Amino acid sequence: MVETEAMRAIGHLKSDYDGAQDHDFILRATEILKPSEIHHVPEILYHWRKTPNSTAVNVANKTYAIEAGVRCVHDHLKRRGVKAKVSSIRGLTLYGVQWLTRKTPKVTIIIPFKDQVETTRQCVEALLTKTAYKAFDIILVNNWSVEDETAAFIEEMQAHPKVSVLTVEEPFNYSRLNNLAVEQTKADYLMFMNNDVFVEHEDWLHIAIGEALSAPDVGAVGAKLLYPNDTIQHAGVIVGPAGIGAHVHRGDPVSEYGFIGRTMLSHEVTAVTAAAMLVRADVFREIGGFDEKELTVAYNDVDLCLKIRDAGYRIIFCAEIVAYHHESLSRGSDDRPEHEARFFHETQTMLARWSNNPLFERDPAYPRYFTVDHQPFFDLVDPETL
Repeated sequence: MVETEAMRAIGHLKSDYDGAQDHDFILRATEILKPSEIHHVPEILYHWRKTPNSTAVNVANKTYAIEAGVRCVHDHLKRRGVKAKVSSIRGLTLYGVQWLTRKTPKVTIIIPFKDQVETTRQCVEALLTKTAYKAFDIILVNNWSVEDETAAFIEEMQAHPKVSVLTVEEPFNYSRLNNLAVEQTKADYLMFMNNDVFVEHEDWLHIAIGEALSAPDVGAVGAKLLYPNDTIQHAGVIVGPAGIGAHVHRGDPVSEYGFIGRTMLSHEVTAVTAAAMLVRADVFREIGGFDEKELTVAYNDVDLCLKIRDAGYRIIFCAEIVAYHHESLSRGSDDRPEHEARFFHETQTMLARWSNNPLFERDPAYPRYFTVDHQPFFDLVDPETL
């Protein structure tokens, strides 16, 4: 539904984009309307009819629609003055954008670790050998390592021109370790990374920076993380009081598209994991960084993302940045008795801090028709409870 005055300002549907004429119209609408002037009705108002030749059944029936979609996205970006290449993802009406920025802002990659030399070495060596982007350095945050092998590893790492080591002899506090590292750098962007994350392709940081520079209000960019068995570990995080933060499509094969293509398509989300998260340094400092007092281990990344969103910035899950994450390989799980009190406190902190925030109460990136207390996008809620 479009206001008549807005419709006239946007212009007619264009036959040049037949097959994607509505997509083109919406993109042109976003060029003259503010986000606050576009409202999403959450109720189901329409069911898509399917005929034998409908793209609802098989998009291959109308390849011209795919080609028109590529053109309309490309032309939209061109009108915005953004240089980019647009392509169809796997021959579907999902579109990938390669941002063609020539800017190369400085990036500092921050990796906390304690011993675990083999794991940390694999992480760092992958970064040093598989990162084509040149303007980066690495800060390894040594959190009270005690093994002789680690001392030799630190000495070896400090000899590399791109690597420095910050030693913090304090009890484990993920938020504080990262905050202290941020104080050591003047980089434009901060890449927070776990030491059990291993990058796979050399363009990963080019892609991340391109996504970060794609619009002035992008505050953070998250990556697609895979388990070693090629199933999805992270493709964005939904938030809410039922579970604070949950990874969508966790456990799905990497070949799966997810809900309406979300695992393949870069898109805006409410939160991403700090296991591999690029953040604008000025935004990080503006919002006060990670909470090192109340959220020492769990949920500090969800809290950071909510603060970024609350400050008016957007967070992007980038499907093209792919890395392997051996989750909890280095630190272990929270599901242990000695961690229960701390985890309970951090859960209650998040509920007290964010429960009245609309973003947290009802994540705008997660349809209310799906359950939130099970695997996200796995099951529908009982209609009578809506």
